[in-house]
Amino acid sequence: MTIYVPTLSVSAASKADRIATAIEADIKLGRLQPGAQLPTHRALALALKVTPGTVSRAYALLEQQGLLRGEVGRGTFVADPKLRSPDVVVSASLAAASTIDLAVNRNASKWVEAAVAEALLSLDRDAMLGTLMTYQPDSGMVRHRVAWTQFLKGLGVEAHPDRLILTAGAQHATFLILSVLASPGDVILAEDFTYAGFKALADELRMRPEPVRMDGEGILPDDLERVARATGAKWLYLMPQVQNPTMARMPPHRRQALLAVARALDLRIIEDGVYDPLRPSAVASLVTLDPERVFYVTSLSKCLAPGLRIGCIVAPESWSNRLARAIRRSMWMIPVLGAELSTRWIETQEMPSLLRKQRRELEQRSACLRSILPDLTKDATLDCGFAWLKLPDEVRSESVVAAAQELGVMIAPTEAFTLRKGAGSGFIRLNLSASGSLGELQLALQKIQPLLRGASLNDRGYY
Repeated sequence: MTIYVPTLSVSAASKADRIATAIEADIKLGRLQPGAQLPTHRALALALKVTPGTVSRAYALLEQQGLLRGEVGRGTFVADPKLRSPDVVVSASLAAASTIDLAVNRNASKWVEAAVAEALLSLDRDAMLGTLMTYQPDSGMVRHRVAWTQFLKGLGVEAHPDRLILTAGAQHATFLILSVLASPGDVILAEDFTYAGFKALADELRMRPEPVRMDGEGILPDDLERVARATGAKWLYLMPQVQNPTMARMPPHRRQALLAVARALDLRIIEDGVYDPLRPSAVASLVTLDPERVFYVTSLSKCLAPGLRIGCIVAPESWSNRLARAIRRSMWMIPVLGAELSTRWIETQEMPSLLRKQRRELEQRSACLRSILPDLTKDATLDCGFAWLKLPDEVRSESVVAAAQELGVMIAPTEAFTLRKGAGSGFIRLNLSASGSLGELQLALQKIQPLLRGASLNDRGYY
């Protein structure tokens, strides 16, 4: 069977560039029609007397330009220009950008910056700045705490202001709870895949994190009971509403079953709701279902901007004073500007508007990911700024991370999220929110999508 073989020019360009240029010319001259299938990497490499990796790089260059598309299990095809996004072909300056971040979940959108600037100006107009620049109550100003209870109500969290302690973010909140109430050497349980910051925090406090198996609905209650009995653990950390990194969402019946185990074994629970503002729910939070057992933490870092450094704890009534006292002894009070800005947004109803804008931006970025990786995202939930993708069987996440870094794309190593060694090699988390623009995100995804499908890894010595 005769295969398509491009005619290469004689030039000083690399072989991959010459192959890409020749194929591009054949597409533009009509020799290759939309939908035409190109030879496999190995077949074309054999015909051109180059390595399969060289062909992979050439195909990747053309996919970045939107001229080719790859499909897992089928091959590489000429893309239909009618279906190509108008901004797929990025500018030369963007293509030359040094590093694109798909590793860290963070938002700092232009409309948030504008809202911060306007709120700061209003502070000056209201003559409030002087009041805020003095010492405040350790748990936060009453007005701020009242506003935050209203904000939390929209997240399915019922809380009285006396049980709410304002913090410098959710990580600070979790650190505060464990540093005050737990001891070095204590076992703390968490999902098989968990937030990398929690792992670092447990290490800092010399606690022993132990994994509990999970499925698409979160932690398995039976395994929670088994591991808790085996280890004598008294703490459980989890993210039931938006689980990082898997995006699992715990339904009501699972929440009730989990709480039944916690009550039977006297487990204290830290419910991390840092992504909850991006995915509001009518499902009752764990802290609402059992307010004397559960500590709820959240912040504005993932939904608006980490630089605001404002979050909170909803604590059992018996512990709230002790946590507030720890703030006073360690930093006297939290940075008050973030608390004031967030309170103004809540009081003026600007907070819902800011969150809607953020959700729309993330919807566009999720659509971008689906358009470039339709086969890998068909079963993925993509509404909170990151994606957890199941890789093809032959692809290992550590290989993708290493190869992507060479292409100028940063991806968090999957092992950063695993408590069970080797458990995450078949998965990868892509952050969609940190790149500076939709075009920058497109460029990064176009660069790495051949890697996610297994292209060129064999030839780079990653197997």
